Amino acid sequence: MKRPQLSLFDNLEPEPWPNHPEARAPQADPAAAAAEPPRHVSQLSLFTEDEGGAERDLPEGFRLVDTEDALQELIRELAAAPLFAFDTETTALDPMVAELVGLSFSTRPGSASYVPVGHTRGRQVERSRVLDALRPVFEDGTRPKVGHNLKFDLRVLERAGARVAGPYYDTMILAHLVREEGSHGLKECARHYLGREMTSFDVLTSRGRHPLQSLPTALVARYACDDADATLSLWEKLSPEIAAAALERVFQLESELLPVVAQMESDGVAMDAGYLTALATDLEKQIEATAEACYQAAGTRFNLNSPRQIATILYERLGLNATRHTTMGPSTGEPALKALAGTHPLPALILEHRELSKLRSTYALGLLRSISLETRRVHPSFQQIGARSGRFSCAHPNLQNLPKDSANTIRRAFAAAPGHLLVFADYSQIELRILAHYSEDPGLLAAFREGEDVHARTAAEIFRVPLDSVTSVQRQVAKGINFGLVYGMSSQGLAAQLGISQAQAERYIEAYFGRYAGVRRYMAEMVARAREQGHVTTLLGRRRHVTGLDSSNPRIRGQAERQVINAPIQGSAADIIKLAMVRLAPHLPAFRARMILQVHDELVIEVPEEEAEGLRRTIVSVMEQPPTPEFRVPLCVEVEMGSTWR
Repeated sequence: MKRPQLSLFDNLEPEPWPNHPEARAPQADPAAAAAEPPRHVSQLSLFTEDEGGAERDLPEGFRLVDTEDALQELIRELAAAPLFAFDTETTALDPMVAELVGLSFSTRPGSASYVPVGHTRGRQVERSRVLDALRPVFEDGTRPKVGHNLKFDLRVLERAGARVAGPYYDTMILAHLVREEGSHGLKECARHYLGREMTSFDVLTSRGRHPLQSLPTALVARYACDDADATLSLWEKLSPEIAAAALERVFQLESELLPVVAQMESDGVAMDAGYLTALATDLEKQIEATAEACYQAAGTRFNLNSPRQIATILYERLGLNATRHTTMGPSTGEPALKALAGTHPLPALILEHRELSKLRSTYALGLLRSISLETRRVHPSFQQIGARSGRFSCAHPNLQNLPKDSANTIRRAFAAAPGHLLVFADYSQIELRILAHYSEDPGLLAAFREGEDVHARTAAEIFRVPLDSVTSVQRQVAKGINFGLVYGMSSQGLAAQLGISQAQAERYIEAYFGRYAGVRRYMAEMVARAREQGHVTTLLGRRRHVTGLDSSNPRIRGQAERQVINAPIQGSAADIIKLAMVRLAPHLPAFRARMILQVHDELVIEVPEEEAEGLRRTIVSVMEQPPTPEFRVPLCVEVEMGSTWR
C-alpha cells in the first residue's frame, strides 16, 4: 500500500544539522558578550509622524519588505542561504485562532527582514502573494529552518495555507538541552546568551491596548526583525554546544519530534460535550450536598472558599490542634486537613468539597470551554521539554495532572470520532526496566527477560518465599519499594506510603539491596559521577545538572542525591516515549490514524474501527524496538482500545 504523506508536515527524519561556517559560528567570549551593549534597543513609540520616517529609523541591517521588488529580493536571499531563521507575528497566542500579521526572516546575524501581510494600515504585499512566493523556500526539504518555539509558527503557517518542510531547529529546545534551569523564552535567552535586551510585546502593544495589526508596519518591523535576528544569533551561539556537550542524538530526536507534536496539537481530540454538561450538573449537586454536610459538621454556615474562615472554624470553634503553620497562622492546606481527618469529620468533608469544586470548574467546565468552535475538538498545547527531566508538559487544558481518584470520570469525556476507536499504547514498568538496564543487576535483568511479574519477584526475594507463594500484601510492599527507590524515596517516605514503621521500612530496603546489589551500586556510581562531572545523562545524552551534592545541609544533599539517581531514569523514559512517537508517526497515514495525546508513558491514537487491529500490531512492533542497540531489557507495550479514553 502506498503510504500517504502526513497532512501537515512530511519530513520526520531531517538531515543532521549543517556543518558549514554560516550555521555553526565559533562560540563568542562570554565576557565580551556581557560587555557588549544591547543591540537594536530603542523606545518604540506609537506616535510616529509617518511610516516613511519610521522606516528610515530602522537599525542598519533591518528592512521592511512591503513591495513586490523587495519581496523578490528577499526570496533570492533565502534561496541562496544554507539555512534561515524565521518568526511569525499574529493576532493571538492560540494557533487555532491566530491570524498571520507578518513574517520576519534572518539569514545572517545583524540582518533581518519583515514582511507585513495582515496590518490594517501601511503598504504591504497581499498575503496570498507573499505565501505563494515563499512556498518554494518553505517547502525545500534540504534547507534547515530555525525558529524559537517553532511549533507555534509551523501551526500558524499551516492554518494560513503554507506548509513548512524540515529540517527544523528550535532554539528554545536547544536552550533547554544546554541549560535546563531558568526561563527559555526568546527575550530571556537573548539576555542570557547574547547580552541583549529586547523590546517586549507588552511594550510594543501598550499591554494590548493597541492590537499588533493596527500598528504601523515599520514600527512592527523593528520588533519582528529583532526576533528573527536574535533567533539566528542564538542558533550560532548555541549550536556548537550540540557536539561539545554530546547532545547530537537527543537534539536530533527533539528536532524530529517537533512536527509530530505540531500535528498532534493540530489534530486535537474529540470531546463528548453532552457528557461534560451532565457531569458539571451532577458535580454541582454533589458540591451543594457536601457544603451542607460541612455546615452540619461545623454547626454553622461559613465560606468554604475562605482559608481564614475555615481556620477559625477548625482551630477556634472546634478546638482542633493545628499540625502545620504558615506565616499567616494555622494551615488549612491539604496536608494539614489530611492530618486532621482522623480527629473530626469536617476536614475530610472540606477536602471532598475542594476536589468536587476543582473537578467541576477545572475539568468539566474547563474542558467545555476548551472545545474549539471550528473543529469541535480540544487542542491541548504540549511542551516537548516541559519538565527538567525531558518529559512533556501539557496546558490548555492540562491533561498530565488529572486528579488521581477521579481521572477515569474525566477521561470518559475524551471520545473517538464517529466510526473510530481510541487505541491506548502504554509502556509497562518502563522506569523499572530502565533501572534494570543501568544497574545491570542480574536479578532484575532476569525478571524482565523471562517475563516475570517483577513486583512478585522482588517480594519473593525480600521475604525469602517461593515466587508462587507471594501474597498480595507482600507484592504491594515490593511494588512500593520498586517504584519508591526509582524516585529516591527515603525509609521515612516508604513508611508513610505503606503505613508501616520507619524501622520496618528500613529493614525492607536493606533486604532489597541485599538481593539487588546492582541497584545500590548504580546509585553510588551515579552520585560519584555527578560529583565529578556536575551532571548525569540519559540513554540519548540528555543532561541533568545537579547542585547541592557537597552541601553541608543533609536535607539539601539528600535531595540532590535523589535527583541524581532519578534523573537518568525519568529522562530516559522521556527519550523512549519520544523515540516511539517519531518512529510510529510515519506508519499512521497508512491506517488513516492520528496520534492525539501523549500522557506520561502512554500514547493515544484515533483510528477507523476497521483499521484498529492492524494498527495495534504495528504499534507493538514499533514501540517495542529497543531505544538503542545496547539496551539490555526488552520493552513491553500494553495496547487497549475503546470508544472513550480509559
